[in-house]
Amino acid sequence: MNPVPLFLIIVSLSLLLGGCGEKVEVEPVAEVKPVKEAPINLIKYKITGDEVAITGYDNEASGALTIPATIEGKTVTSIGFAAIAECRSLTSVTIGAGVTSIGNYAFSECRSLTSVTIGAGVTSIGDGALYGCKSLAAVTFLGDAPKVEDMVFNFTKRSCTIYRKPEAKGWGDTFGGRPVKLISENP
Repeated sequence: MNPVPLFLIIVSLSLLLGGCGEKVEVEPVAEVKPVKEAPINLIKYKITGDEVAITGYDNEASGALTIPATIEGKTVTSIGFAAIAECRSLTSVTIGAGVTSIGNYAFSECRSLTSVTIGAGVTSIGDGALYGCKSLAAVTFLGDAPKVEDMVFNFTKRSCTIYRKPEAKGWGDTFGGRPVKLISENP
C-alpha cells in the first residue's frame, strides 16, 4: 500500500472530525419586526362631490399610517384642521399623491412621529401642521416646494431634515427653518 494516500486519508479524517464536539458560539440576532400599519378604517372623512377630506383619526392608533389616494372611489384631496393631531403612537405617515392641502395643526403633537412622506400633489401646508412632533427626524417631499404657513415645524426636533427630489422646483437651502437635502442624501 502506498503510504502517501494513507497519510492523506488520516490527515483528512483528523481535520474533518477534529471539530466534532466543539461548541460553536452564535451571537443572538435581534428580531426584526415589521412596522405595524395603522388601520385606515379609523380615518374619519367627509365626501363632497368627487373629493374626500380627512377630518379625523382615532388618536389611540399606532404604527405607520398611509393616507390613501382614494376612499370609496373618490380622491382624497385634503387633510383638515387637526385631523390627525395628538396621535401619540403614530411612527410614520405617508400622504397620497391626490392630497393638495394639509390643514392647520393637521399632525400636531404626534410625539412618536419620526418620518413623514408628502405626496407630489401637496401645494399648501397650514400653520403648525407638524407642531410639537418632538421625534420628527425627516420629512420627504415628492413634489415642488409647497406654500407653507407659520410654525409648521415649531417644537419639532432641531435636527429634523427636509428631503426633496432633485428635479423639484422652489426649494432653497432651508424650508421652515430646517435644512433641505436631496432624497439620495437620506441615510
